[in-house]
This record gives sequence, structure tokens and C-alpha cells, in this order.
Amino acid sequence: MPLAIIAVISVVDMMSSTSVHLGPLVALAPAVTAAFAGPQMTAFVGLVAIAADRDEPAELINCGHPPPLLIRRNHV
Repeated sequence: MPLAIIAVISVVDMMSSTSVHLGPLVALAPAVTAAFAGPQMTAFVGLVAIAADRDEPAELINCGHPPPLLIRRNHV
């Protein structure tokens, strides 16, 4: 189910307009996973969620906010 959440959010994000960013919603998947799975599975789903949340470099320049990975690392 958590991987399906990531897939659905990613597809809807790709199909929506460029002004709507649904990528951060993939954080729901690791939260749901933590409720019923162990730490290894939760970490795996978290890594998949981070990979799915990555934007194209051209989109990062045009969207007006720092990329998600920089936000997570530097706590902007």
C-alpha cells in the first residue's frame, strides 16, 4: 500500500499543472509504513519516497523554492 501511495501521488503530480506541487505528499507513505512495518521496511519506503520527490533540474530553477533534498539536509 505505501508504494501505491507513492505511485499515485507521483502520477497525479506529473499530470497536474506546474504551479501545483504534490511531491511533498509522498511523506505520507513512510508514516503509514511505520504504523505496521519494521524499521527496515520504513527506511526503504522512505528512500523510495525521497527518490520519487526529486524534481527535474529545469523545474527546480523555475519554481521559486529550494529543491526538497536541500530543505531536508539544511533545514531551510
